[in-house]
Amino acid sequence: MIGQHFPDIKDKLLNTLQLRQSNQGDNELLLASIEQRSKALSVVPFVKAINFNENKRYYKYAAVPGAIMLFLLLFIPQLFTEGTERIFKFNKSFAEPAPFEFVLENKGLNAYRNEDLEVKVNLKGEAIPDHMYLIHQGRRIKMVKNEDQTYSYTFRNLQKEENFYLEAAGYSSEEYQLKLLSRPDLKDFEVILHYPAYLNKKHEELSNAGNLTVPEGTQIEWNFRTVDAERMLVQFNQENGIDLEKEGNGFLLKRRSMKSEEYTLRMFH
Repeated sequence: MIGQHFPDIKDKLLNTLQLRQSNQGDNELLLASIEQRSKALSVVPFVKAINFNENKRYYKYAAVPGAIMLFLLLFIPQLFTEGTERIFKFNKSFAEPAPFEFVLENKGLNAYRNEDLEVKVNLKGEAIPDHMYLIHQGRRIKMVKNEDQTYSYTFRNLQKEENFYLEAAGYSSEEYQLKLLSRPDLKDFEVILHYPAYLNKKHEELSNAGNLTVPEGTQIEWNFRTVDAERMLVQFNQENGIDLEKEGNGFLLKRRSMKSEEYTLRMFH
């Protein structure tokens, strides 16, 4: 059967099989010849056994279904994309398409710990239901309908990330995730005062001293320790802010005081 697909090796293969059958004893020369022939036959490109030219006569039968698939792909691509998505994401539940659209008005679902977050939703479509519900932790909560025809619900005193989805007229939205953030905060800070040399006064260290009274020319060094802050901006009077880079778990600022001024701190994620 192999020889029918590979005429070039048909005779060699048959000859090798005949040698194996005739080897009844322990003939080392014959065994060596069989091994040599077997190695020569071991590298055979099986792709040569398939003649693609024979399939060309069937192309005309594939033209009609191919044209239909191309038409559907151009004008109704979701027929293919949605089906394959359901196959690859087999463990995800897909809601039945609704005659209206759930539009989340929130720019982002990021909330801060121990604070409230209002979720605001709008409905767009020809048939708009009168009521909407928020499904959270197995609870079905009726949302408040506002004067602008939007619906809202407020999560109170958030302590952890939450998942929820929306429901209206028996149709469900995709699942949303509410992510929880911690506001950056100033834990404490130290101030080191390096007085001018002419005062002949040793440097002084202060803790959490925001208001300072120092001689003109004093070099002030602040060491701010923060929580959940990746960036700090310090602004003196009407000057442009000084953007500090984080060093370890805090920020360091050095400045020589030459006049009276106020300063503010801003911390960012």
